[in-house]
Amino acid sequence: MMSLWNKIISFGKMELANRLPWALMTYMLGILACFYLKTSGIILLGIALINGILFFVLRRRLILSWILLISFSFFLGLANITARIDFNRHPILISPLYQEQITATILENQPLMDRQILTLGQIHWNSPDMKMPIKIKVHYKQMKPFLHTGDTIKATVSIYPPNGDFSPAYKRQLWFNQIGGTGIATKIEVITPSSDFSPLFKMRTFINNHLFQILPFSQAEIAAPLITGEQKLISPKTYQIYRRAGIAHVLSVSGFHMALLATFLFFMIRSFCAFFPRIALYYNTKKIAAVVAFIGTFLYLGLSGFQIPAIRAFVMIALVFLGVLIERPVLSLYSLMVVAFGVLLIFPQALFSISFQLSFMAVMVLVTVCQYLNERTWPRFVKISMGFIALNIFVSSALTPFILYHFHQWMPYGVLGNMLFSGAFSFFIMPLLFIGALLIPFGIDTPIFHLAGWGLDVVRSGVERLAHFPYVEIHVSSFSSMSLCLIAFGLMMLCLMRTPLKWLGSLLILTGTLFGILS
Repeated sequence: MMSLWNKIISFGKMELANRLPWALMTYMLGILACFYLKTSGIILLGIALINGILFFVLRRRLILSWILLISFSFFLGLANITARIDFNRHPILISPLYQEQITATILENQPLMDRQILTLGQIHWNSPDMKMPIKIKVHYKQMKPFLHTGDTIKATVSIYPPNGDFSPAYKRQLWFNQIGGTGIATKIEVITPSSDFSPLFKMRTFINNHLFQILPFSQAEIAAPLITGEQKLISPKTYQIYRRAGIAHVLSVSGFHMALLATFLFFMIRSFCAFFPRIALYYNTKKIAAVVAFIGTFLYLGLSGFQIPAIRAFVMIALVFLGVLIERPVLSLYSLMVVAFGVLLIFPQALFSISFQLSFMAVMVLVTVCQYLNERTWPRFVKISMGFIALNIFVSSALTPFILYHFHQWMPYGVLGNMLFSGAFSFFIMPLLFIGALLIPFGIDTPIFHLAGWGLDVVRSGVERLAHFPYVEIHVSSFSSMSLCLIAFGLMMLCLMRTPLKWLGSLLILTGTLFGILS
């Protein structure tokens, strides 16, 4: 018994000495506490600074320095988000407005298959003497005319106060983006078209038109968005099929595609350099491949429209290539925590974003599983096969609570869909699309695109069968914020802690799950 107690004390000291995970988790708790603790940001910052100074002075005392560290991180997070809230105050619509005539500028267009989601700013209201929202978000349920960022429009809108009944996190994101109302636009007339059509925009348009000319519609509607990021080209029927199969994420340019391109370019350039003995013998081909892959990935980021998930993935990929250049292993849990801390220091409101939540959790679980497999002495093919299965199961399981919380639905066959079809996208379809896009200037791209289209047809036939399985889509009731927090911090303990005490995180996950079921 005494031996077990000594082990627990020893493990506890090791975990207390591992300070970065505790600092990150308590910093996140401080951000979340902003909705329950209302006080001045200056006072909170002062408390954080006092704790930070005491921590620096007493850093050699293990337990006391740990208490001061988590106190410093908590109040720093609370002070940061409180200051952001105070700085970000803006008018919010109190009562609905129906059939309101406005003139506005389009700040952002997020096209889907059957609608355009517009963020409007520089709004001229009919009642300028009232405190009206400075930005609104509206759904325009038509694809023509297709609207561009910078267009000045005249619109008829029905606007409602932001509603958090479906997803409280979505309401918080609207608030932090200074959007004071949401609604529907029924009539839109472009007054002054945007004149900002960059070369990348023209290139995207050319590639889209080219693919629809040489491929059948069922193939081009998926191939074009995978290259240019234009999701509006995907028909609603196709999107629903992929969504029901649980693999709709492969249709939008995200970290999945950025990582595929970076990996493909890296190994292709390195293999190409191996054909030239003078280069292979006298130059570091790994560093050459890293630089070329970095440039190619950045060009793909621009070609796909600089979408937010792709930008975040590009930052992580850039860190990996930086590690190759300086000959250091950069892709680790430590680097992930540093990047997350940096993002939340600059944008503390990102913690409420589903995009950040899914990206952080997915990468955290991915790196944890890869590090575990790397430490095993199993044969290489066993590691690869086990890793493929484990990554699909663990990443899907870790992301499920966040999907339930934000979307109130669960695709039970998502793991099976990813295991069956993500490999086809990773090793066949996406590489062919990349090669085809590179060959367009030479006029020899058509056979490559047709081969990729054949792969898309094979995948679609399998996806359609999976999408018609029984119970393919399960809707659930609202998932409480407390349940999600318990599960999230339990996952972080399992992945970020180093000793067997990490399994205490499973108790948090179990508690959060039971709380979510019973609440």
